[in-house]
Amino acid sequence: MEALDAEGREVGMSTVDHLRMEGREEGRIEDKAKGIQKAAQDTARRMLDLGMEIENIALATALPKEEVERIANETKYSLSSDSKSQDSFL
Repeated sequence: MEALDAEGREVGMSTVDHLRMEGREEGRIEDKAKGIQKAAQDTARRMLDLGMEIENIALATALPKEEVERIANETKYSLSSDSKSQDSFL
């Protein structure tokens, strides 16, 4: 086990090594936050597909109402363009 200095860094670690470790940790935190955000957006899309009210979706997903409205508008657009492409196959 390595000895730690007063700031909790391993003794013998260079400043560059320490900064690299901090950068990796920050990257992991950012990736996790992006994943949580995407999951909330995906859940909002499914809830919209079920016909739920925007206000209730915002409450359930903790997304801002404006974000849910944006997702609703994108979903409407993508659904209408999908139905047009499906009609062309009929």
